[in-house]
Amino acid sequence: MKTRAAVALTLLAGIGGVASAQFITFEELGVQPDLFNQTTALRAQYAGVGVTFSGAGALDGGGILNQASNFGLNARSGEHFLAFNTGASFSDGGSASGPQTITFAGGASAVSIYGAIARITMTAFNDDNIEVGNVTIGADLAWQELALTGNISYVVIAGAGSDTMVLDDLSWTAIPAPSSAALAGILALGAARRRR
Repeated sequence: MKTRAAVALTLLAGIGGVASAQFITFEELGVQPDLFNQTTALRAQYAGVGVTFSGAGALDGGGILNQASNFGLNARSGEHFLAFNTGASFSDGGSASGPQTITFAGGASAVSIYGAIARITMTAFNDDNIEVGNVTIGADLAWQELALTGNISYVVIAGAGSDTMVLDDLSWTAIPAPSSAALAGILALGAARRRR
């Protein structure tokens, strides 16, 4: 016979679907230009997969560029990466500057992205805007991974010591949405316990 605690744990284990890693390689939007003044900052183009991007200003942030954009390195995968250069302007007048905020609808339990050129820090925050962790990589022309785990609502990525940086291959593990059957079971367990 299962104890109430064991039943509760079993129900909790079934609350969500299977968590799986999701990816953005910055190739999904097709061919991109070589120059900042031929594009705009990345915003809601990936909202369909639950990810939005924002910069310090309404038109600021990173823009997807082709690796032929003269950053001195190839994309980590494919031909495109998310690029920043504080001295560059987008076609709508925005600045190609950080920091870059990446928000995950429903939250994430793990986030990973690769960076290069500048010293880069990624800081993760929960729904209450409380920092849950940060990681920094050194300035290098080689791709380096920034990775964090926890209850993550969004991350803020900022470069230091350089006005240029590039990011590529974002991956995250979405927090599964609760299933209605599991939630109904937990509510029933609570109701039965109150009746006793």
